Amino acid sequence: MSLGFGTVGFPIIYAYFTHNLHLFTITVWVVLRLFQAVDSHSGYDFPISLRNYLPIWAGAKHHDLHHHYFIGNYASSFTWWDYCLDTEAGPDAKKDREERRKKRAEAKVKKVN
Repeated sequence: MSLGFGTVGFPIIYAYFTHNLHLFTITVWVVLRLFQAVDSHSGYDFPISLRNYLPIWAGAKHHDLHHHYFIGNYASSFTWWDYCLDTEAGPDAKKDREERRKKRAEAKVKKVN
């Protein structure tokens, strides 16, 4: 359900607020989402990939970690979602998460003393 909404949700929300929706709008949106799905699931960073121009774009490398670890890297478009929700996957993300937990634990110990 959520994947389907991610595909056609924008035109539906647009139609709800503007009371105007054209078949062309839905078609263009779905085609763009298909290109995005191919880009993120291809396992290859294409030269024309948005990842090369927009650093916060997830791209294939980011999404491949999602399929490798099965837990984390849920953002299919923008990496900030995984950063904000602490769902980044991979060895670097795990190391960063452990360091943050260690700092929080040390801060609690200092607070108690």
